[in-house]
Amino acid sequence: MQPRHLDPLDLWEAAEEPPLPPMTEIPKDFWLGDRLERKTKWNDVVFEWFFHGLPHDADFIVKRGIDRGDAIRHVADVLRSRLASHEYKEAAAAYLMSQWVDDVKLPNKGN
Repeated sequence: MQPRHLDPLDLWEAAEEPPLPPMTEIPKDFWLGDRLERKTKWNDVVFEWFFHGLPHDADFIVKRGIDRGDAIRHVADVLRSRLASHEYKEAAAAYLMSQWVDDVKLPNKGN
C-alpha cells in the first residue's frame, strides 16, 4: 500500500472514508496487548501524535520512493477517522508508519 495523495480540500472525505489497511493485513505486534502495552516504536509515536500532537519540528525520515507529505497526511487521515475504532486506527497508523517511515525524531523525546 502506498500513501494516498490527498488534496487538503478533501480532508472531510478522508474522515468519512479513511484509507485504512484491512484488519487482517496488520500484524499482531501493532495491536495493543492484553495489558494495553504498545509493542513497537511506531505505536509509541502514534500514541504521542493522537493524544498530545506532534511538535511542528518532528522529523519524519521516509523510506525511498515514499512522498513524505503524502505519508504524513495519510497517517493523519487514519487518526482522524470517525468510523474506525481507536484500536484499529492506532494499529493501522503504526503499521503504515512502519511501511513508509524509517525513523521519526521527536525533539525533547530522547530518540
